[in-house]
Amino acid sequence: MQSPTSVRVNPVDGTIYVRDGSQGRLNVYSSSGESIDTWPLRSGFMTSRQLVVTLDGALYTSSWIEDEGAGDITDIRTSMNQLGAEGLTDDYLVAPEFGLEGWEIEEWVMSPVGVMVGGVSTEYRFDVFHRDGSITRIEREWERVPVEPEERRWYRGRATANMRSMAPGWAWPARREVPTYKPAFDGFMADADGRVWVLRQGPGIQVEDADPDPQDRAEFRSNPRWLESWFVDVFDLAGRFLGEVELPEGFETYPEPYIRGDTVIACSTGEDGTPQVKRYRLVLPGEND
Repeated sequence: MQSPTSVRVNPVDGTIYVRDGSQGRLNVYSSSGESIDTWPLRSGFMTSRQLVVTLDGALYTSSWIEDEGAGDITDIRTSMNQLGAEGLTDDYLVAPEFGLEGWEIEEWVMSPVGVMVGGVSTEYRFDVFHRDGSITRIEREWERVPVEPEERRWYRGRATANMRSMAPGWAWPARREVPTYKPAFDGFMADADGRVWVLRQGPGIQVEDADPDPQDRAEFRSNPRWLESWFVDVFDLAGRFLGEVELPEGFETYPEPYIRGDTVIACSTGEDGTPQVKRYRLVLPGEND
């Protein structure tokens, strides 16, 4: 493998899928690790995003569909396409799209129960798109989290360093600035029980002994001055709020954790920087310990 980006296990028969998007293939293994097959896959664009196995064992990968427009214009739309031994099939779910302006961020995820969840992060409001065409709107009051002035300056510097690593003459756009508040949410996760996890940012954490004014991209990454604190709000697909969960220190949301019942399996970084895979027990507010 050259660049495996996702691993999934079929809940029906234990088959293991490993997507190697840079080589345009998906490797299939038995539950004991024996190589079974290799399936063709579009390489490049969108192959680092979601790979989803539904509860009935169907496999979907992030891809795109082409809608012919007027004249020579073709509309490329992000989608989740079912994948089989012959490659992509005609079974797909189109990712939700929203009219974006300014600093708005569009987030979406496909749930293993076969629905899409998406919204725009400027407001605490998102939709569940069911396969029968119905939509469940979920809204909640939320308290804005401010971005401290020094924190804003540091993130602007990091973004500038990232861009200049690819385009040395890049300059920050005029009349644009890092927002003064954190977004309502930063993304979604969907677990094997159909619950929706809304990933949210808490106040920034300043690292006192880090360089406040790094000079290049590598310095920003190796010794960050600011870190994010995270927590999640959990909902069911009917829109019922199940509780707020604070994420443990070192908890990683990428690769996407496996969550089923009260079991959460996720990557984590130890105090010495060693990557780990850890198993957590989920206790929602109001549940007995």
